[in-house]
Amino acid sequence: MQVTLQTITPVHVGNGEELYDLDYAIHGGYYYRISQKTVEDFLRKSPERITQYTEWINENTTEMNDLKQSLRNERDRRRRDDFNQQLNRIRRNFNVISFAKNINQADAFIRHLNESPNVYKIPFNDKLEGQIRGAIKTATGKPYIPGSSLKGAIRTALLYRYLSENKDAESVRDAVQFSLRNARQNPRRQRYIIKTFADKIEHLAFYCHTKKGGKLKRDDEKFDLLKLLKVSDGHLPGTPDTTMRLADVQLYLVSKVKKRDSREFDIKATEQPQAPFVEAVKEGTAIDFKLDIDLNFLLQFKKEFEQNQVIVGKENKQQTHWIGIIEKVKNIFGLDLRTLTAENLKSKKGEVFQHIFDCLQLFSQQQIAHQKKWLDHFIQNDKARRYDVEIEDGHQAIFNHTDKRLIHLGFGTGFTGITEYLHLFDTPELRTMLKEMMELFLIGDKPGADRRRTGSQTYTANLDRFPKSRRLVRDDDRIQPMGWGCILLDDEEKLNLTVAGAAEPPAPPEPVKAEFFKGTLNPKKRPEMNAEVTYSGRPNKVKVYVSEDYTPEVKLDGYRNPLEIGKIVIVEVGVSKKKQITQASFKREKK
Repeated sequence: MQVTLQTITPVHVGNGEELYDLDYAIHGGYYYRISQKTVEDFLRKSPERITQYTEWINENTTEMNDLKQSLRNERDRRRRDDFNQQLNRIRRNFNVISFAKNINQADAFIRHLNESPNVYKIPFNDKLEGQIRGAIKTATGKPYIPGSSLKGAIRTALLYRYLSENKDAESVRDAVQFSLRNARQNPRRQRYIIKTFADKIEHLAFYCHTKKGGKLKRDDEKFDLLKLLKVSDGHLPGTPDTTMRLADVQLYLVSKVKKRDSREFDIKATEQPQAPFVEAVKEGTAIDFKLDIDLNFLLQFKKEFEQNQVIVGKENKQQTHWIGIIEKVKNIFGLDLRTLTAENLKSKKGEVFQHIFDCLQLFSQQQIAHQKKWLDHFIQNDKARRYDVEIEDGHQAIFNHTDKRLIHLGFGTGFTGITEYLHLFDTPELRTMLKEMMELFLIGDKPGADRRRTGSQTYTANLDRFPKSRRLVRDDDRIQPMGWGCILLDDEEKLNLTVAGAAEPPAPPEPVKAEFFKGTLNPKKRPEMNAEVTYSGRPNKVKVYVSEDYTPEVKLDGYRNPLEIGKIVIVEVGVSKKKQITQASFKREKK
């Protein structure tokens, strides 16, 4: 069965890569993802480029190391600030585009990027420094959504439905109590216990049991019924410049903020900047997947499964497999195995798919209800109204489509999207155990807070405010959640999304222009003026825009790294008694 995932908000599925300045380039309103091979191919086109690149790398790394050493040894605050500024300037220019400009080959390098088959570009007009989380890609460098991500989201939805219908409710309670008891008795194994706690519940839901030598086994991977569900990878249509974007992910939460000149605190809605942008699938992108369920396997062994188990081997070496398969298939897929025939195989497969879609809708509605509760609390505490309009607008795309088959996947899904938390939270008899579990494992506690507690102080979990924070995408006109999409079938039209990310790529920014000085030259003052870099090196040289008939060229002080020719900067100049420019010091780049 072919289904389409239409993204409603940006979706990021990472490959574990952290991209740094040498891994990408920003030029002409686009972000280019650069591989080491792409750079090597460019350097090999001209023999001297390899030597130039090696020298450039060595010069910059040596200068950065020297500045870091100076910072460690310096105690004067002003000099430390100066060293920090110089270090930041070098880091900002430590990228391949800057190198290409330094050797007057910027246009040639951009042409090389546009002609290279495995380089993709994404529209981007903002500032970008430091790390980026890379998206998962094929061997040829094309981004895609793995079927495992979609299947993982389906698995969580099926588990939520299984638990919410109180299947094996007593066994679930026993599993939670066993984990709590085991963690208290074995403090050293708490990390392992918390990692494997959810496994026991998944084994109850999805795994058929086996018995060998009188010993019952509940966690044999070979008897995981979810293996019958097959989900293909989803490859993005078109090219990355139409389907991908860079998303500025920030952390939003309600927190205590210390008042100025006081020991008291305010409760405020806050935004905490996070370092990495992420490569994300753009809103409104339609991605095709193939979904299948292997009912032929169940039909083939239907006769053996009629006893709700399969016994193999001789009497003294008997093994029992697939224990409880009839109930498991019914609970997971909504299918009565005893009614399956060769004639109704196709229609039964359709019923299973519908059951899966119903589970997705049920689970997404619970997730959205929890998200809305968090959002109401955040807006209520946004007393300065810094975020309320943008964050409400950004959530409308999911709030307006709760009647659809929504699915939440990838980075930013959060605790409620990848765990059984919502079921434990919504079930009164399990809620107490959930609180006990969070306090025992310090779930939701501030990092390092436990080490700062003294005496009888303990962590008290607040279930109604957990999770406290959300990773949201900050755009110019909205703040939206990550990872939401809608499952569409063949006969269904795409959702009409009025979001910024679905629009045409923004036009490249206007080039910065130099302006002439409008004041009067005074030898007793050092005015700021516009200047254009005319020579890139150590030192740089600039042409100072004093007036239309006077544009002197002088050495640029105060900036160690080579600047690109043609860059417009702000300089502070020295003026002689004859009202001539004698010296220029770098102040900042003109924006």
